[in-house]
Amino acid sequence: MLQSPGVVFYFNQMKNTYHVDVSANNFTWYLKTSQIALRSWVHVLFTWSKTEGIKLYQNGFLVTESNSISYFANYTKDDFTRLMIGRSTSTRMGSIDPNIQMSDLRILYQFLTSSEVTMYAIDEG
Repeated sequence: MLQSPGVVFYFNQMKNTYHVDVSANNFTWYLKTSQIALRSWVHVLFTWSKTEGIKLYQNGFLVTESNSISYFANYTKDDFTRLMIGRSTSTRMGSIDPNIQMSDLRILYQFLTSSEVTMYAIDEG
């Protein structure tokens, strides 16, 4: 789990679960699911806000959401915001899970409503 600002998205091969962690200030919101299709191309989108938590969509449809929060009293204050895709922050550097392949990546600085998510999924499809 992140203990500095940033976003982590990865697949845990041992548990067959996808994980999304978002950290800001002294808090980390986290979500995990096994409901994303394996071994097929899908449009995956997650969105986050402090009030809404994390929402994870597949092909424009809500798969799961979470407002689970952890508080870190010794939160690492640094200038390095992290974006990690394909590996957990607890795995060693250079270790990448081969189960994630991407064709496109978009980063938006806003929380998306379900209708906006649908528009992105249709645009990609």
